[in-house]
Amino acid sequence: MSAIQNEAQRRTMVCFAFMAYCGERITIFDNPTPGAAIKTLIEEAMPQLYPIAPNGNPAWSIAWGPAVYTIPGAILQDHMMYAVRNNDDPNQIVVAIRGTNGMSEVDWLLGDLAVEQMVPWPPGAVSEGIGGAISESTSIDLQRLLAMTSSLDGVSSLLEFLTNAISGTSGTSFVTVTGHSKGGVMSSTMALYLKQVQQTWDPAGAAVVSNVSFAGPTAGDAAFAAYSDSQFASPSVSPPGWDASLGSNMDACRNSLDVATLAWTATNFDKIVTIYSPTIKMGWGWSFVKDGAQSGLMAVLGKQDFTQVELSQAPMTGALSGEHKTGFFTGLEASLKAFAAEGGFQHHAYPAMLGVPKAGDPAVIKLT
Repeated sequence: MSAIQNEAQRRTMVCFAFMAYCGERITIFDNPTPGAAIKTLIEEAMPQLYPIAPNGNPAWSIAWGPAVYTIPGAILQDHMMYAVRNNDDPNQIVVAIRGTNGMSEVDWLLGDLAVEQMVPWPPGAVSEGIGGAISESTSIDLQRLLAMTSSLDGVSSLLEFLTNAISGTSGTSFVTVTGHSKGGVMSSTMALYLKQVQQTWDPAGAAVVSNVSFAGPTAGDAAFAAYSDSQFASPSVSPPGWDASLGSNMDACRNSLDVATLAWTATNFDKIVTIYSPTIKMGWGWSFVKDGAQSGLMAVLGKQDFTQVELSQAPMTGALSGEHKTGFFTGLEASLKAFAAEGGFQHHAYPAMLGVPKAGDPAVIKLT
């Protein structure tokens, strides 16, 4: 048995998840409609990634998108999503969703940090309790993704693409949704939504929906997590090469040292601030702000009961970079900078942890 669960699938999906960052720094001044330029960057990256191009020839091709959304008045893109199809087995489809655009303040504020208000699941439900609730950010992101259109292939929305793709094949189709960071949480939420409304895009029920997410923060409350887990548990059919030991068609890939995967659960505060100990100590001055920071976090997030989907799945064991160290007498600002640097390293460590370092190489995954 592989030391890493679902390793083959994860190695393939991490390539698609990180290729979603291609072109994220293209501004409206560079190109107001960057879909075609992003597609070129993805197609240039594919041959360099062994799991999807073992002989330098990609086994997959872009089948829809990239579809891009920029908030009116903004300069940088806020969302990107694309789909690929296996060249030898057209029944295998992957949908990849980009994570947070780190240069876009608007994306951070609306796409990640609007977590105080909760929205009932599924979308349009008149009251909570059917499937729990998700954060306002998760709800906003989902609605935007569903509304996004691609002008590159004559197909508009993702659901319309899937309808056409599934109806054009025979036998069982496999639709796997993937993404990293915000793309991770949105990939698991999108996969659940596709199952929720499968009758609308796959009336014959010919598709199996699965998910491989990386570094996803928490989407919703405990009731939502339990509902999501129940929809993917004990599958009778899984994608080719899927690791049955997961017991689910949802694979939440998490690095044990990635603090992003601990958000937004308020009770994880102590675990977050000590996760890099003893290499990084919070330093002099931290004790003066800790209690206030923790009480503020509990006041904002404590009542939401945020819980990760597939929480019981074992994380991959992370290793400290060794580049960031502080002591008890280090100033608070320096400690926080070291913590943030180590956190960034761990949050983007997934390609290297899975033996696909080129998927995290900016010379391959070009941002412009």
